[in-house]
Amino acid sequence: MRRPAAFACPAVFLLCWAVSALGQPKPTSPPAPAADAIEATKEAQRVELRKLEIFPKGVKERLNLDAVILDWTADGHVRAARIASAKAKMTAAEPGVTSLDPVAQLAQLEQLDLWGVAVTDLTPIQTIATLKAVDIRGCLKLTALSPLSQLGALTRLHLEAMPGVNLSALLGVLTGLTRLELVNQDVTDAALVADLTGLEYLDLSNNKKLKDVAPLARLTHLAHLDLTGTGVLTVDALVGLDTLRLLRVSKKVDIRPLLGLKVSQGLRIEVK
Repeated sequence: MRRPAAFACPAVFLLCWAVSALGQPKPTSPPAPAADAIEATKEAQRVELRKLEIFPKGVKERLNLDAVILDWTADGHVRAARIASAKAKMTAAEPGVTSLDPVAQLAQLEQLDLWGVAVTDLTPIQTIATLKAVDIRGCLKLTALSPLSQLGALTRLHLEAMPGVNLSALLGVLTGLTRLELVNQDVTDAALVADLTGLEYLDLSNNKKLKDVAPLARLTHLAHLDLTGTGVLTVDALVGLDTLRLLRVSKKVDIRPLLGLKVSQGLRIEVK
């Protein structure tokens, strides 16, 4: 018996659809950069960092300086770089890195470390829109941090052994920070960071004049807090921080008010 035409139509429709679908080109992802193009890009980035290797008058050998590329993007751009002096102290005859102009050419840079170099101005990096993390340690000639306020993508900031810099003006602008480390920075008042309510990680270690942590009760997203080497003696003001998972303190601190949190929310307290 012949099948009624009404039953044949769906089968014909599905067959036509399948043939049509097979004839359609499959979407393709953009081609990956050729290996030689990636290497060319990497070499161009290396050239920019080599410009940091300053040869002072009368000095023929390369300074004891490291300009290290820590990470690359997939297409060969520098993602993370560390510029560090390997000398304990730079001299007038060998000042080391004094300008960050070459770094400004690293347009996809996300992380920049400056350790112990003689930089005096951060202006060249203020236009790097991709910068998410900046780590500055022992750059004693650097006194103005205001260019960092132009880095809208910045979420992580580490400052260490940088006396004399104005932190209050800077931190009042960098409201997007989630990780902040102010180590040995002569911080005396925790209110300095109390408005950074998005902070999840805060390191205030070795600020010996810091004694009161009550303002930190406003940091309702805080999970990691380091208070070692400070003048803090009691942490009862932190009882309401139910997001806190790790607290580092000195042996002299009375941690008894927080012992209940160790059970209720899994808080780990490390005493050093």
